[in-house]
Amino acid sequence: MWDVVSLMLAIGVMMLIINYWMDPRQIIDDIRTLKGSNDRVEKLERRIEELEKILMSERKSD
Repeated sequence: MWDVVSLMLAIGVMMLIINYWMDPRQIIDDIRTLKGSNDRVEKLERRIEELEKILMSERKSD
């Protein structure tokens, strides 16, 4: 069973390497996309914190 799992992981890693080897610009684009999505997530988390503070203050005033 573990032989099959390790074989599938090895094939997956090999396919990933081949994919980026054929188009090296793709890895740069993927890294930029991941970095951009991380920035968006941080902005959303800050906005959620702000909204939670507003909601808590409204609940206290009621």
